[in-house]
Amino acid sequence: MNKKFPIIFFTLLFLLISLRAFLSENIHTKTLYDFDEARYAEIAKNHIQTNIWLIPQAGGPDDSQTLFYSTLESGEQLSPYFWKPPLHPWIIAIFFKLFGQSEFIARLPSLLFSFASLIFIYLISNKLFPKNRGVGLLSTLLLACTNDFSFISSQGIAESQLLFLSLASIYFLMNKKPKIFLSAIFISLAFMTKSFGTFWLYPLCLHLILKNSNNKISDLVKWLIIQVILILPWHLYMYLLFKNEFITNYLLVNTIGRGTGQQQNIAPIYWYIKYALFNWKYYFIAGIILFLPLLKNLKKYSFLILWMLVIFISYSLIKSKVWWYIYPFWIPFLILFSSQCLYLFSKYKKITILALSVIIIFTNINTFKRATERTDWNRGIKIIASRNQKLSKLSVYKIPYETPLYYFNTGRINRQITKDTLYIITNKDYKNELINNNQWQILDQNHDFYLLTSPPRATETPDSEVMCTMDVKICPDGSYVGRVAPDCEFAPCK
Repeated sequence: MNKKFPIIFFTLLFLLISLRAFLSENIHTKTLYDFDEARYAEIAKNHIQTNIWLIPQAGGPDDSQTLFYSTLESGEQLSPYFWKPPLHPWIIAIFFKLFGQSEFIARLPSLLFSFASLIFIYLISNKLFPKNRGVGLLSTLLLACTNDFSFISSQGIAESQLLFLSLASIYFLMNKKPKIFLSAIFISLAFMTKSFGTFWLYPLCLHLILKNSNNKISDLVKWLIIQVILILPWHLYMYLLFKNEFITNYLLVNTIGRGTGQQQNIAPIYWYIKYALFNWKYYFIAGIILFLPLLKNLKKYSFLILWMLVIFISYSLIKSKVWWYIYPFWIPFLILFSSQCLYLFSKYKKITILALSVIIIFTNINTFKRATERTDWNRGIKIIASRNQKLSKLSVYKIPYETPLYYFNTGRINRQITKDTLYIITNKDYKNELINNNQWQILDQNHDFYLLTSPPRATETPDSEVMCTMDVKICPDGSYVGRVAPDCEFAPCK
């Protein structure tokens, strides 16, 4: 193989991945998705606003409602965020500092980490199949075609960063003289990205150290000590500040809670098999057929098989299930898949080329279709928030709170509606429940989302005259003006 070919291959692949991210996934225009993506962006934004970097801070109802650490200019207070380590929000915050705050900048690290992961997949494949570099090229191409890769590389979630750091920690142990120091650094950074979500790395790395190291015990001890030095300080700092609150939320809720299903997303043990058959059907079905001959020589592929089994079995046993939990499973799967395809290619070139072409074409069609079907759910929230930046006492009604947290910049958002609640954000499905009881009125609306406010009640003057109270109307340009109600006129639209 020409030495320049991998460089040309990855250059073209990066251009194609970037084009898809912009043209299909709309990485630069689509508003943030609820839950993880909006939450990471919110925490990154708070790092910049408060200039406090060691303590992730958030303002959602799932965070502490009694423990506050800083106050924004609006007067709203922020709580420490205990659910994840801070490395991913740090990366986003640094990008915000360098390039400005936007959805695209929040997602840019994921795009870069995803592409860097493909390079490490190629390098790992070359270590496993040194005589056939086509395995690495084919496996990276196959992964890049999938819907999972397209989605994760265009979302501001931690999975791309976690995969890159995980692959790097594995790769540096695959030499005959393992690079213990580099592997320990990368696995420590992976832990600081998603804490115990790195559990599957440890049996793999232990296997490689015992296999490749001449000083097995000494290298293993060094590897572990470096991780303790890098991981412990932040965790100790958080514990000294917040004591049992940190332990309860970070360890018991975030880790044990996922395993026991306390965080919802509960699915049966076979859920990932169903997911694979539906979302990876072309690869998964063909892979099952191609892997049958491997049963005769399991030892040769033991590392890749161990990699797949550790992830698939562990996450199948955990009650809480999300499809991106097993995303790293597909790396060894596709490396094995590619090696078998190239073995068949050496015997049946035309059939293999035809079969791979069909799989790649249909996979890309499915990926493009899924990408274009991903709705920009929160466009209305962004537009309403841009027109109402100085709100306080904002609650959400029966919709996720993470996206309003990022766009409204209120510092804190509640689910409960109390006598102190001034504003509510909801959607078309629920706004009538609030308006029909005459306690709330529409202040602003866009794309099926509604911002409601509680109309102040008329108050009496000492002479028992009724004073007019504030109401609003929406102007053609989207702004709104006030009037004094019920018997006073609106101010004119500008």
